[in-house]
Amino acid sequence: FRIEAILPPVAVNGPAMCIRRHAARVFRIEEYCASGVISEQYAQLLHDVISARENFLIVGGTGSGKTTLMNTALSMIPQDERLFVIETVHELQLCADNHILVECDEDQGVTPRRAVRTAMRCAPKRIIVGELRGPEAYDWMDAANTGHPGSAATIHANSANKALPRLENLLLMANMGVPYEPLRAAIGETVQWMFYIQRDGATRKVSQVSQLFGYERATGNYDLKNH
Repeated sequence: FRIEAILPPVAVNGPAMCIRRHAARVFRIEEYCASGVISEQYAQLLHDVISARENFLIVGGTGSGKTTLMNTALSMIPQDERLFVIETVHELQLCADNHILVECDEDQGVTPRRAVRTAMRCAPKRIIVGELRGPEAYDWMDAANTGHPGSAATIHANSANKALPRLENLLLMANMGVPYEPLRAAIGETVQWMFYIQRDGATRKVSQVSQLFGYERATGNYDLKNH
């Protein structure tokens, strides 16, 4: 469960509480296909992306099922691969024994950025971030592009392709002094796939998958293919 509560005087109209219940277990990709959440074509793409150790993002809005889909993706990673998983709130369920799980606590000095840098010293095969929401996106991209292929993260956006400008904004938060165009080129070199899951009422569905081949400096556009 994740519980968020607001009390007066902040909550003007009285106490308010939101309870989010996550899946109690990891769903197999075959179960997702049978329930219609993901098509067999997209399931095969996800399998191929993980097998080829390509970097990917799981994209969606709040409550769309990003974490649950990431759990399924992580269960498809070979069991002998060492994972370093970073979360701000522990939600991911890991099937593999060979992993390090860090729950960040900024009050204790463990920020997501520091956790990513620590991950690079722990010799993982892949670095997984539960959700990119700030300047740690810069460090995750740097790690994914320098010896940790097959890394993954979730990110909030309203389509597969809109994950890219969202990621651009997060990279700018890092204030690394890198010009805008080289940042976009770095995205084009690092992120290879985006799987978008959307929620329509009680129904969730992986409705878009985009492949990123790079960034074209001449046109100022990403080289994208929608599957």
